[in-house]
Amino acid sequence: MDYYAWSRRKQMADEEREREHAHPKKLVAAIAADQPLRWGLVGAGLISSDFAVALSVLKSELHQVVTIASSSLDRGKEFARIHNIPHYCSYEALANNKDVDVVYIGSINSAHYDQIKMFLKAGKHVLCEKPMCLNVKRTKDVIHMAHERNLFLMEGIWSRFFPIYTRIKEEIRKGTIGDVMSVQVSMGFAVHERNRTKFRKFGGGGLYDFGIYPIQFANWVLGKPDKMTCSGHLSEEGVDESASLTLLYPQSRIASVLLTTKSDLPNEAHIFGTKGQIKLWPVYAPVHLELPSGIEEHPVPATTKTTNYMNATGLAYEAQAVRKCLLEGKMQCNRVPHSETELIAKLLHQSRLELGVKFDQDKDKDITAHHTEVIAESVFP
Repeated sequence: MDYYAWSRRKQMADEEREREHAHPKKLVAAIAADQPLRWGLVGAGLISSDFAVALSVLKSELHQVVTIASSSLDRGKEFARIHNIPHYCSYEALANNKDVDVVYIGSINSAHYDQIKMFLKAGKHVLCEKPMCLNVKRTKDVIHMAHERNLFLMEGIWSRFFPIYTRIKEEIRKGTIGDVMSVQVSMGFAVHERNRTKFRKFGGGGLYDFGIYPIQFANWVLGKPDKMTCSGHLSEEGVDESASLTLLYPQSRIASVLLTTKSDLPNEAHIFGTKGQIKLWPVYAPVHLELPSGIEEHPVPATTKTTNYMNATGLAYEAQAVRKCLLEGKMQCNRVPHSETELIAKLLHQSRLELGVKFDQDKDKDITAHHTEVIAESVFP
């Protein structure tokens, strides 16, 4: 079977799998087309601030921020003032707020699991920043909970909603670079002294802070890997400061990923084919695309407001996708389906086990068996 036939068959299989995963029941608290999607923000940190700015570039009749919830009411109050949000509150108050349709969780990695459960139990749809959880078992738990309650749940891999990701698929299908054979991504930032990456208790390290971006990109281009290996260096705290991953895919294709929290890297992604290559940057929020025919620019929505991360208004793309999914009564988004979130959770979990990274969340009574399960059910033998 040639690459294009295989690629088309894979696309059809993916679409069929999404149809099989679609829940037959109507979503709880689905919105109407003439109503705004009412957001509650969780966590008053940098990424939540950028998400609030991103929502502000969208039409207010389609998206509204109702409230911001923080563990510190003083921080919540200041956040609300800066972003002109009418209300601020505790997490519990947000869970009980009937005027909120969907929550965006932008808190520290280690808090995601408990917060997702809290808001799903309260009947809220959830968009949670990556990573969804810090091990596979917890990831599966919250996905199962969302299905039980007929609620939308998505991991916030915002990269996949950038126009350039769609362009990549278009060019690959057109055969612009021939048969795709490999992907290479380097991603690094000098963030090893920041709390969120420095400490195990927060789910730190490069893998869980930004390693998801190159991994998901390789999967976006190549599909599901057959095998993966990971090596690297740990800090004194016991989290990864650097990591090198090799992922093997069907049709003799390969992806190479380099991560570091000690220095800045180009943050570029390269796709190599039998007739040429494609480059995009930055891989996590791309606005530049280099094709054999030349360079394309795809700028994010403009704003006069201050943001913390590069191309942050691109978060608006995933917010628009959430609204579309809710209007269509979907429990998951086909760009970041639950199956992909589980796959990425396995790859991250497997990588840290190979490196020797252990989180506080691994103290669950069944975690030893769970580690064994991850190895046994791994995408590689």
